[in-house]
Order: sequence, then C-alpha cells, then structure tokens
Amino acid sequence: MNLTKQTLLIVLFLSISHTVISNQYELSKSAADSLLCGFETAGVDERFRILIKLSKKICREDPAKAESYMLKAKSFVNEGIINQKLFNYYKYMSEVKLCQHKYEESLELSKKALQLQYDVLEYEEHIGAYVTSGMAYVFLGKRDKAQEAFFSGLRLADSVKADTLKASIYNKIGIVYHRMKDTTLAEKYFLLALDHDKKFNDQKLGSSVRTNLAAFYVVQQRDSEAEKLLLENVELAKKEDNYYRLNVNYYNLGELYNLQKKYKKAIVYMQKALEIAEKYLESSDVTKELYSLGQVHMQLQNYELAKAYIKSSLDIAEELNNKESYLPVLFAASEIYEHTNEHQKALSYYKKYTDLNDSLLNESRITAVTELQEKYESEKKEMEILTLSNEKVSAEKREKALVQTIFLLCFGILAFGAFYYYLRQNHKKNSIIQKKNLKIASDKIKLLEKGKEIVALESLMKGQETERERLAKEMHDGLGGLLAISHSKLTNLNGSGMKENSVLCEARDLIGNAYDQVRQISHNLMPMDLEKFGLIVSITSMIQRINHQYDIKIDFRTYNFDLLLNDELGLNIYRISQEALANIIKYAKARTVLIELFQYEDTISLSIEDDGIGFNLNNNNTGIGIRSMRNRTELLNGEFSIDSKVSIGTAIFVLFPFNSHWLKPNRT
Repeated sequence: MNLTKQTLLIVLFLSISHTVISNQYELSKSAADSLLCGFETAGVDERFRILIKLSKKICREDPAKAESYMLKAKSFVNEGIINQKLFNYYKYMSEVKLCQHKYEESLELSKKALQLQYDVLEYEEHIGAYVTSGMAYVFLGKRDKAQEAFFSGLRLADSVKADTLKASIYNKIGIVYHRMKDTTLAEKYFLLALDHDKKFNDQKLGSSVRTNLAAFYVVQQRDSEAEKLLLENVELAKKEDNYYRLNVNYYNLGELYNLQKKYKKAIVYMQKALEIAEKYLESSDVTKELYSLGQVHMQLQNYELAKAYIKSSLDIAEELNNKESYLPVLFAASEIYEHTNEHQKALSYYKKYTDLNDSLLNESRITAVTELQEKYESEKKEMEILTLSNEKVSAEKREKALVQTIFLLCFGILAFGAFYYYLRQNHKKNSIIQKKNLKIASDKIKLLEKGKEIVALESLMKGQETERERLAKEMHDGLGGLLAISHSKLTNLNGSGMKENSVLCEARDLIGNAYDQVRQISHNLMPMDLEKFGLIVSITSMIQRINHQYDIKIDFRTYNFDLLLNDELGLNIYRISQEALANIIKYAKARTVLIELFQYEDTISLSIEDDGIGFNLNNNNTGIGIRSMRNRTELLNGEFSIDSKVSIGTAIFVLFPFNSHWLKPNRT
C-alpha cells in the first residue's frame, strides 16, 4: 500500500476512536457557555451533570481539558458508595482516556464501571461501557477481547430491545473484522449497521458508518462505491449544517481523488474543506488541509503554489507546537525545495525534520524503557511470591517427614528393617532428583550462555546500524551539502557570461559525480526510503541503482506481501538482501538474479538466487558476508540456509516466523 493510500485510510478512520456510542450529543459553544454560567448556582447533582456534559463536548478537541472537568466531577463522587454517579464517573473518564490514547487506563476504568451493580433503566450507559472497553482492546491489538466486549454489548442491547444502539455496535464489530482482514464479516457488519441506521435515522452514526464502509471499499479497490458513500455524507451534512462532518467528508473525497490521480477534483474538494476549517474549525484542521493541498500541487509540479500551502501549514503547526503534525510538513517542505533546486533550504528543512524525528524517537524509547522497567518489577514481585510459596510447601514437606521419622523410631527394633528400607528408597529418590537438578542447572547455564551471545550479537548489530546512520547523515548533510553548493556555484560561474572554460566544466562534472557517489554511499549506509516508503520500495530502489551501475539483471518479485513491517524486521531483511547482492556482484560473475519475498500464513520467506559461478560449500561457508546474513536471521529467531553448486549458481533461503509484533502500529 502506498503512502497516499495510507493517508487516506487514516483520515477515513478519523471518527473511530471518538464515536463511542450513538446517543452522544454535541453541544454548541453558546450552550457550553450557558452551562458554565449556571454552574455556580446549581446543586451538587446538577454540577456533576454539567461537568459530564462539558467533558463529552470537548473530549475530541481538547482531551486534557476534558480530563480536568472529569477530575472536578470526581469531587462530587463518594467512591465508597456504589451508585449511578460513581458508574458515570468511571464510564466517561474511560472515554476521555480513550481520546488521550491511554488505552490501558481506559480499559481499567471501563472494567470498574462494568463491575458495579446497575439498574436496567440505565442500560444505554452500560452498553456504552462495553463499547469503550472494546475500542480500547482494538487499539491495544487484542482483537479477540474486543470482539468479546462488543458482542457482550450487543447481547445486552438485544435483551433490553435497545435496537437504536445496535447499529453503533455493528459498526465497531465491522471495524474489528476489517483490521483482522476478514473482508466478508467486516462488510456484513458494516451493512447491518447501515441498515439499522436507515431504520432509526441517526445522522451522526450514519455518517460514521458510511465513512468506515468507504475506508473498507478503498482497501478492496472499490473506489466508486467509496465515492458514493462519501458524497451521501456530504449531502446529509449540508442539510444539517454540520460543518465538522462536512469538512471531514470533503477532505476524504479530496484524498480519494488524489489516490486516483484526479488531481484537479482533489484540489476542488480539499479547497472546500480548507474554507470550512478556516471559518468554523480548529487550527489543527487548517494545518491538515494546507498540507494536503501542498502535496497535490507538488504532484502537479505547481511548486510555487505547493510552497505557499506548505509554508502556511508550517506556520500554523509551529504555533500549535504539535510535533506529530509538524513532522510530515517539514519533510514535505524539504522535498519541494529539492524539486525547485533550492538545495540550501531543502537541507535546512530536512535537518529540522531529522532533529524532530530523533526527538520523538527518543521520547518513545524513554516511554518504552519505563514500561519495561515497570513490567520487570511486576514480574520480579510475582517471582518473589512464587519463591515464598515454594519454600512454604518445602517446609511443610520437611516437617511431615520429621514426624514420620519419629513415629517410625517408636516402633523400635521390630520396625528398624522397614525404616532402613525407607531410607534406602529415599536416598535413591534424592539421588535421582539431584541428577535431574544438575541436568536442569546445566541446561540453564547453556541457555544463559546462548542468551548472552544473542544479547552481544544484538548490541553489535544495533551499534553497526547506529554508526551507519550517523555516517550516512554526516555524509549526506555535511559533505553532500558542500558538494551540492560547490557544483551550483561552478555552474553559475560558468554560465554568468564568462567564456566557457574546459577546466571549470571538468571540475564541475567531477564535483557532480562526487556528489552522486556520496548520495549513493549514504543510501547504502542507511536507506532513507525504508522509513518513508517501506521495505518493497527500498529494495526496488537498491536494485535500480545496481542495475544502472553494473551489467547484471535483477528481477524482484513479491507475492501476497502488503505488510508494513516495523524497523527491526524490515531493516534486517533489507540488510540481508543488500549483503547477498554485494557478494553476487563481487564474486559470482552472475548475469541474472531472482529475489522473491512473500508472506504465507505465519511465515515470511526471502529467497535470492543467481546463475553465477557458484562455490564449494565444504570449502567456503564461513565468510564474513554469510556469517552476517546468518546472524541477522538467527537474531530474529529465523532459519537461514544456502545452497551452491560450482558453475551453476547459488541460492539463499531465509524464513522468519511472522506475528503482529513485526507490524508497525496503525495510526488513527
């Protein structure tokens, strides 16, 4: 899936994390002001109700402020008394945590709400708590748990005949199956949600369902059906004067047409979305529209217009101090100035982009380390409890054995033979146990040694990649920038009216060649395409460079492979491919190479075959290149094998076990 399509799907699923239950209502700004005006004169229960309403109203736009309202509401709740007020606090605070992307906290609060006793008259709120916990499970990647929560809500809705709420739950179940890539069930539940919506005419929920179904159709390449649903949303939003939904659907249509390369239609709808955002919505929405318009104009090579839109988007994003939205706009700015040959500005924006990206990565790593530390402490406490429990059991066994020994001694000489026999048997048993314990200890030592080797190898690989990244960045940003500027100055000097000078021309060409080589070395050290466009594009780009430079034909094929792998697995597959191609160019004298990459069930397979001179495996199976490929494979619990025959060629086969851990997390 390409970058544009990813952007479209992110936008289409914009409402998923915020549309928790269909009976949530929106308050206008004037209504919110009116509520605040009456707050001071209201009673305790009315103040609690006002704070809940205000929190729900701003949960999507300002989750931090929504949390502050809920914390004020908590002061009116006695957690020692189980009542509807305590339930409402847990339930709506869980929705706030969902909007803040704090999914574990949201889940815990939803569970607390569902553990309380409740009156059947409040069934709507309890169905909402099931749906909130289901959405938290979705974003935590626990889809089985999400299904269980949604179907619990569905059963409750059936039992109390709450048909108006079933459409919302059908919608969420469709989302889960869509993420599980079960297209049949996903479409079934989306259509059930749409059918229920038509019966009860809930426009807000209907818009969400049509948006999610449109996203599903885009993945299935059914663009005309997706377009029809989004246009229906536009007409309904116009009738209701709902500017937020009108903006979202104009923007979705613009991205859909951009994906179809209908750039003029894309600009028309994105411009409409921008006008609504500037007049009625938040600055963050304006930033998004400006960025998208800049991207479309760059596709049309309208670079001046593209620069204007991206510059406006940068200004607003910088003012909002939103790092996540600022990052892609910085990268787009560097690309546009690169296209207009303004290399100094391009380099400046790219440096800002890399610095900000590094900062975000560091924050992410700190969070991950904290979570691992907490997990380690928790596991450590569990191990201490288990050890104490085992010691208690052992003490009880020793005490029992002592009592039995005293009892046997009382029988005197008559019982001595039986006691002697018992001791013999016990000695044999202890001997067997001791041997088993020695074997277990030996196995543990071997495992620890193996673990140390893996940790050392992992540290070595990470150190190599860090150093490659540093060298690539210094060469590209430092030496590359200087060569680019020198080349530009020589070109300007030679074209400034002076008589053409062959020495200057030769120097200019040499500097140009040096700049190209620096860029190529930088790409080999750290493939920039890998993070931007993914594994398939990165390998394809590497192959194109090799085909251009050497007299060799490389054929790259993929089957059933549309995965967005995380950096660890994706980089190792890229490095293995890079090392294999380097060995083929250096030693194999091959004319053709075939690279195949595919995913089948729970396995990712990579094979690289050439028709070169081959070699004898018995004499040459421990070279640095082969060791490097084997180490990278075994580091990720994969299987590496190589087969070669003299005068026939060489084949390398790599298998990795596949699970959701290797995928990049979805963004919403």
